Amino acid sequence: MSHLGEGVGIDKKTPWQERSWYRWYALGLLTLVYVLHFVDRTVVFAILEPIKHEFDLTDTQLGFYSGLVHSLPYALAGIPMGMLADRVNRRNLLAVIIIIWSGLTALSGVAQSFLFLVVARLCVGAAEAGGTPSAMSMLADLFSLRRRSTAMGIYMLGTPLGITVGYLLGGLVAAQFDWRMVFFIAGVPGIVLSLLLLLTLREPVRQELITLDKPRGHADFSPLVTLRFMARSPALLFVVAGVVWGTFASGTVLAWVAPFLMRSHGFSVAEAGLAIALGYGLAGALGTVIGGILADRLGARDVRWIPGLNAITSLIIVAAGAAMLLVQDSFWCIVFLMLFGIGVSMQYGPGHGLFQSLLGAEMRGRGTAILFILIALIGAGLGPQFTGLLSDYWAASFGVDSLRYAMLTGAASGLLTAIFFLAAMRHVREGINEAGRNRDLMKPASQAKGHFEADRG
Repeated sequence: MSHLGEGVGIDKKTPWQERSWYRWYALGLLTLVYVLHFVDRTVVFAILEPIKHEFDLTDTQLGFYSGLVHSLPYALAGIPMGMLADRVNRRNLLAVIIIIWSGLTALSGVAQSFLFLVVARLCVGAAEAGGTPSAMSMLADLFSLRRRSTAMGIYMLGTPLGITVGYLLGGLVAAQFDWRMVFFIAGVPGIVLSLLLLLTLREPVRQELITLDKPRGHADFSPLVTLRFMARSPALLFVVAGVVWGTFASGTVLAWVAPFLMRSHGFSVAEAGLAIALGYGLAGALGTVIGGILADRLGARDVRWIPGLNAITSLIIVAAGAAMLLVQDSFWCIVFLMLFGIGVSMQYGPGHGLFQSLLGAEMRGRGTAILFILIALIGAGLGPQFTGLLSDYWAASFGVDSLRYAMLTGAASGLLTAIFFLAAMRHVREGINEAGRNRDLMKPASQAKGHFEADRG
């Protein structure tokens, strides 16, 4: 078994890594890891109300616990983890951090105070920061530009599937036992997945580095260099803005759906968990696959369709979210939640696949870390916190409906997401060509054939 630092630079490709079935197996396994990531990350949303009553918390405190407590350490650890993903064996790094975040999740079940829960979740956030940069960097080496949106779309199935499992687990286990048992059960699968990674997956060759004619470690792709490259690319800036703000707008709603259903529609914790798992989770899984495949097919005709598709789905998200929050009938509330979930999940593959394609291959780990730092701070962090603060502020005026209108305000902000992706359409061709030129500058002249030709495999 290789050590953590092995597999850096140019490794000889093994025969089984060349086979198509292995790439799809690796994608499936990494998707399971992302499912686990979101189970451990979102299972707390299903049990926010029981935690609130146990420790006598306000909505502001719940927003802090479900948002910034996880996202701040996630952001702080993001750059170091992204640098590790670009320098060490990504498979081994991923296996180690899975065990860490799973153990910390299980440890939350013994909490006797809100402070203990906060500290445990802080540590979970720091550990999880290395998961997506490692996995996405591996997938970008396994799949070419033509398949990348599909691969990223399948990988991003981890979000709706993880939400599905998290809400089912949280709602049903909390109803049968208590909220503490939810944390214990959520932490167990990490050990199994870590072993599968170590025993069946190999570190992918960093494909686009095999043409370098310079010594290993010669190129400087520090976080600062990556940031400069991103800042010079209008397409990257607008795609990042769209992805990040889309996460904020959806995060103002998703973290609070269970409390909303319990307060405004009279659901029990088990009923809310089941409704969200089926209404958002499974519908979201369908949307993730559709979004990735549709973006690849439309993008083959004109790459501008990739951000264009996300602009269209942003409008669907705003309309479905508003309808879900305003209807009084519980059945139609769940129907619109399904449409909301499909819209949100359709953006995952196109947005993240396009982001990877706009980056140079040598900076994907750091670039992904930077993107997810912004997602963590602005989207996953400030989104739930914004809703909690606004709900408490409006409580005196609207009573139990204060949460409804706080979520509605956040959902409406998703109109900005559509504007960002529409702006990206103007620059995406130039951005992809620039990413190709950046890579070709690192090759011998005889091997610099252009971005699209190099990605035909």
